[in-house]
Amino acid sequence: MQLEFQTGIAEGTLLFGSLRYARWTQFEIAPENYTTILGQNPLVEYESNSLTWNVGVGRQLTENWSAAVSLGYERQTGDDLANLGPTDGYLSLGLGVTYRDGPVMVAGAVQYRSIGGGETAADVRFSGNSALGLGLRVGYQF
Repeated sequence: MQLEFQTGIAEGTLLFGSLRYARWTQFEIAPENYTTILGQNPLVEYESNSLTWNVGVGRQLTENWSAAVSLGYERQTGDDLANLGPTDGYLSLGLGVTYRDGPVMVAGAVQYRSIGGGETAADVRFSGNSALGLGLRVGYQF
């Protein structure tokens, strides 16, 4: 379940954000042959659900340029990590800019994410991880 919002807080300034609740305890990857024939536990299963929030501010700088900054957070649970997704919580900071001129739009963004670690069921330990995401979008409206 996800709730997104945005509202103007001053002329040319936008507050935006989202809350996402994931029921991970109701999700598992358990192929029939894997669990029946091999007698194994599911490939992926989760012990805890998660609540993720993001909040940011966007600002129109000029007639053509706008920028935004955002902050995201998901609490660490301390549960065993999944072998296919070995992360536990995160803290992120994102920056983006957009240029518009008539039908042309160019947008770029960068996000740094500090990823929580832990131990998987296969006794593999992850710690001190981070990620850097970059994006570029070019559009023409007709």
